[in-house]
Amino acid sequence: MTLSHSTLVTICEYSQLFVLLPFLVGAGRFFQQDVVYKLLIGLIFSAIIISGLAYLLYAQGTNNMPLLHLYTILEGSFWCAIYYQRFHHSSIRKILLCSVIGFVILCLINICFFQNLEQYNSYSRSLEAVLLCALALYWFYYRMVASTDSSSKHSSFFLINTAVLIYFAGAFLLFVFNNFMIVLGRQHVLEAWAIHGIFLSIHYLLISIGLWRYQD
Repeated sequence: MTLSHSTLVTICEYSQLFVLLPFLVGAGRFFQQDVVYKLLIGLIFSAIIISGLAYLLYAQGTNNMPLLHLYTILEGSFWCAIYYQRFHHSSIRKILLCSVIGFVILCLINICFFQNLEQYNSYSRSLEAVLLCALALYWFYYRMVASTDSSSKHSSFFLINTAVLIYFAGAFLLFVFNNFMIVLGRQHVLEAWAIHGIFLSIHYLLISIGLWRYQD
């Protein structure tokens, strides 16, 4: 069964509103929680502001791709900072620092030489997805093998880490093949972005539950 054009557009648009849910759940306890919690709220707040600005530019008929370039760097950096706080081995932290620096540099190279600020940054988004999926998978390994922490805070991050893995693994193929999907027609592009919207909704829903259960 093929969904109608209006239904697909509705899914794409309303899935963006799910970003408000973790902010409403977690903002009230911002000052009572640890660095990881504060970084998560900072990431969510950045997403809200940039999404709002992007929608305003879209409504005015202005290209909002520069904001996506900015948000990709911010999002990747925020998540790396969050995982930096969750891993305690110095060798892993050094790798994370090198990874986030390399990620930012490659994003800037992509802007300068491949996909400028007016274009969709599929290369940077794909790189971010690979990086964060790798971090999420390694955290699961770290949780099972190397960590003895069974606190509620740790189990809450399990949900947050799951949110990262589900969204970025699900969105990876969309980021990679976005430039090629255009030739398939507008209906297929909308279907792909509607699926992305569903993954995004699940992403923010799991983060919301994780923040709700989070205790310092």
